[in-house]
Amino acid sequence: MDVHIHEDHEAVSKAAATMIVQTAHNALERSGRFTIALAGGGTPKRTYELLACDPLWRSVPWDRTHVFFGDERMVPPDHEWSNYLTAEQALLSHVPLPRANIHRMRGELDPDSAADAYAAELRSLFGDGMPRFDLILLGLGPDGHTASIFPDSKTITETCTTAAVHTVPADPQVARVTLCLPVLNNAHRVVFLATGKDKKSVLDKMLNTKTAKHLFPGAMVNATETHLLTDQQVGRD
Repeated sequence: MDVHIHEDHEAVSKAAATMIVQTAHNALERSGRFTIALAGGGTPKRTYELLACDPLWRSVPWDRTHVFFGDERMVPPDHEWSNYLTAEQALLSHVPLPRANIHRMRGELDPDSAADAYAAELRSLFGDGMPRFDLILLGLGPDGHTASIFPDSKTITETCTTAAVHTVPADPQVARVTLCLPVLNNAHRVVFLATGKDKKSVLDKMLNTKTAKHLFPGAMVNATETHLLTDQQVGRD
């Protein structure tokens, strides 16, 4: 994992937005399209806002971009907890991205139906093999979870054959659908965004503990390129 330390959340967001644009152009040269899975939570919102503004929005080949999501809560798309709603309000409604190229998880369905529907959505673009995203944007929870892959969850060790799985989150009141770990690891590039003092402890443990891969799902992500963008002073022993 390559660690990039920036001054603050704004600097992290700018670096992430720039990295997304660069990845998009690399993907176009490689395959003629750009596939990205967006992260939920509040941390990436500023990155999305920057991508929707001059000058960056003009640099993204939106007509050849396909937007997916790393995970979603089982709530309607207009619910305040919806990852899709955050991305829609901050980015998707402001750029010339074809609506058919937005592939949201159907949070209004029951979890198993939503997982099956998303697996079919992935197959429609990537075929029957393991999806290989150009870029997956991920957050990191204070407990080391990423997407909706939580510590001690069966999702960590579950064989991934459908590319989307139903998992039980830390709060059992809200079920979720998430891309599974093998899909994250199959990406060309993964970018973690981890800002705020509440991430300092878990970052230190993830980067400096020999058993981190057995404790923190975030430490299990090992894509072709894996980058951590943070505003915390962390390093490796």
